[in-house]
Amino acid sequence: MRADDDDDGFVLEELRSDYLTASFYEKQIIEEELVSPFGVRTSSHRTEYIRTIFQAEVTTGTLEVVDAPKSSHAFVNSLMSATDFKASFSDIRADVRAWVDTFQQIARLAGTVDLVQLGNVALENGSVGRIVAKGGAADIAASSLVGGRSSVIERMQLRIAGQSGKIVFNRSGGVSVEGVDLNTTLQPIRDSLWQQLG
Repeated sequence: MRADDDDDGFVLEELRSDYLTASFYEKQIIEEELVSPFGVRTSSHRTEYIRTIFQAEVTTGTLEVVDAPKSSHAFVNSLMSATDFKASFSDIRADVRAWVDTFQQIARLAGTVDLVQLGNVALENGSVGRIVAKGGAADIAASSLVGGRSSVIERMQLRIAGQSGKIVFNRSGGVSVEGVDLNTTLQPIRDSLWQQLG
């Protein structure tokens, strides 16, 4: 879908009865100005297209964005416009600890949690703080630092045993995967999230 006078648009890549896979392309024109040592200014224009790959599923009513850009403003606006503003979005709030545990069971992968970020840690006088624990048993260290005060796990990094790869699980339902085979881990990541959310 693309309007004739628009430089942004969607390309449908796969369509099935229960899901679709597509890409959104956003045109960006970058202007650069260079000043020579002699004070002469020259400018150039460069055009880039930023691609946002996504999958929408009918059965779960979900939208999954793969390799999301830093800003998704144009993507969301164009998606709303394409659906005549009938689409609605709601946040996912995952229990990160349960998600990581469920993922390891489904994927049958052992690993070590070597980074935990806790937010909304209750402090004195009604203040809240954030704690980041890194290292071998970061989840245990973070728990001992909190010491029974209320807090929320915002993200956890799972380092896969026997590999250099890691997966970062985020409370908002996002994951960052590095050095791990997506062909064997992407579906267990999805399944464990939905199983955890119930």
